[in-house]
Amino acid sequence: MLIKRLYENLIHTLIIRHLFQWIIWIIYPVQWLRKKYWQILSLFLRNIIIGGFIALLILVLHHSAWLQEMENFAMDSMMQLNQSLPRISATTQGLAFTLLDIDEQSYRDWGEPFYTPRDKLLSLIRLAVKQQAKLILVDIDISHAGHNPDADAKLQRFLQQYNENPPLVLLRSFYPDIPNLPQDTTMSQFRPLFFNPDLVGSGVFWAHPLFKKNKHDQLIYYWHLLKAGCENSKASLLPSYQLISHALLHEQQESLADALKQVTPKDCQSQPPTVLTYDDKTLELSSHNIGERIIYTLTGKQDSEEFKRLPARSLLSCLKNPCANDAIKDRVVVIAGNYADARDHHLTPLGVLSGGVIIINAVKSFYMFGQIGPPPLWLQLLLEIILIVCMAWLFSRFSSTVATFIVGIVIVIILIPMSFYFFKFGIWIDFALPILAMQFYQMIAQHEEDLRKSL
Repeated sequence: MLIKRLYENLIHTLIIRHLFQWIIWIIYPVQWLRKKYWQILSLFLRNIIIGGFIALLILVLHHSAWLQEMENFAMDSMMQLNQSLPRISATTQGLAFTLLDIDEQSYRDWGEPFYTPRDKLLSLIRLAVKQQAKLILVDIDISHAGHNPDADAKLQRFLQQYNENPPLVLLRSFYPDIPNLPQDTTMSQFRPLFFNPDLVGSGVFWAHPLFKKNKHDQLIYYWHLLKAGCENSKASLLPSYQLISHALLHEQQESLADALKQVTPKDCQSQPPTVLTYDDKTLELSSHNIGERIIYTLTGKQDSEEFKRLPARSLLSCLKNPCANDAIKDRVVVIAGNYADARDHHLTPLGVLSGGVIIINAVKSFYMFGQIGPPPLWLQLLLEIILIVCMAWLFSRFSSTVATFIVGIVIVIILIPMSFYFFKFGIWIDFALPILAMQFYQMIAQHEEDLRKSL
């Protein structure tokens, strides 16, 4: 997939080259009229003006689909190269994950049930509680009652009486929107539970599991930190797994709950908030921007100190014996279905991942990096000025081909490592757009060289 996207970006660059030649031909008369003014400037000053124009053009077009795709490609490339490096390992911050995996074999051993058996789900939760997990996330929809009323009643009673540690986060789901159907609300409708979700213990919290795909390649890139929903004509805000997990791990759940109450829409026709502030943290909730990106670092394919996978079928015997204690104690435990009939496998920048592994990546990403953002404005301007001056000097001293080669080496040696370094602080210095600027610069410089040779 990386090779395919590299090929697509190369094709786009070639198309722009041809368009550039066409644009030059169109504006040639204007260039001829201003020829005497342009030629009185030194080559270095002309290159400075060209560099400023290119920087302004990229700034104006930054939100275009193609430039955003280039930025996504750069970030995805970094994730694929950097996922195993210790600088972004969660173990350095005392956070590790265990997936209690209802895999294909567990699903078959349980008789391929239509709903996850509530008694077995309750047993997995009890196991994580008994063996002192740090946090328990259940990525299983329990909206509908199962096939065993007694098991449903036991699960309901357990949740109503659960007032202890570790915190337990359960999934609330929404009805899918029906296209072209008139609605009396702008919000999605909560799928009702078979019991009252408000009548649960103080140790139980609710979250939604929704993510957003990139329209270009259908990869899951973005998260919903908050999802507005409507139930019984009343609006409410539901945090994501990563948002509620961050609050619980930092003991900020009460502050988050108060902040959500303050920004909850008054009715189901109102718009959800675009900003959320709690405990001196301000979250931008706008859709499909860089702050909504998930930083994937785990594929879940190999066990490590940071990530462990335990098949559910082998865990039910651990209720009396601490056979899984080392893999659960003081870790974030996620209970999720990973069998084919769950239909919970999705395309991501690291390949096809199950929903449980995506949630783990999202929790880790938000815990470690928060919302990814650009560097401070002064640093952006400083980097752009340095890059423009360097390009102007190089293109005034050397031919366009040699200057392009030198600039490319500088980007590879300096800018890309700088992006990797600042990334661990939640700052994204994009190295794809400077490469694009270099391409534009080379086109214009080559055109200038051709004009000088024709004189």
